[in-house]
Amino acid sequence: MHRWQLASLAGDGYGSRALRGVVFTLLRLGGANILRLVSNLILTRLLFPEAFGLMGIVQVVVTGATMFSEFGIRSSIIHSKRGEEEIFLNTAWTIQIIRGSILGVLIYFLAEYLAEIYNEPVLIGLLQISAILPVILGFNSTNILTADRQITLGRLTILTLASQTFGLTCMILLAWWLGTVWALVLGTLISP
Repeated sequence: MHRWQLASLAGDGYGSRALRGVVFTLLRLGGANILRLVSNLILTRLLFPEAFGLMGIVQVVVTGATMFSEFGIRSSIIHSKRGEEEIFLNTAWTIQIIRGSILGVLIYFLAEYLAEIYNEPVLIGLLQISAILPVILGFNSTNILTADRQITLGRLTILTLASQTFGLTCMILLAWWLGTVWALVLGTLISP
């Protein structure tokens, strides 16, 4: 790297933070995809193909419910002039917790109906356990969003990749030990 490139990365202005943000975002996304690829290669050797189909249904339900009920909390914190005020962040966090709890309850009670639609009785338990995920995610700190707002993504990248590595390692160990789709569900809950 040239000296001017290193100097632009080391500065404290918006340009330098934006450049560092791009580098850390690429590292986070690239690292996450590499980890996911390696874990999927290992998991396909440990589990039967139907496990991935069942987990796909669970992820569609949980992700779909999450996307359908999106309030724009992240965008509000990043773009609002009040995005760093404690009262604003506390309100956003409270709304996030309420939303996650409502989603968890809805998914829990819809599990039986969705299992009937797919004619897969095992989906009842998988969806009911996975209903915990939106509740857990509802308690995510607003500091994560504040880091996005301030474009200070170094620590966030390290935490994200470490968390994903831990979760995928647990998922692989559970798949080796249990040999069922429950390894995927429990692994997802360990590191959401």
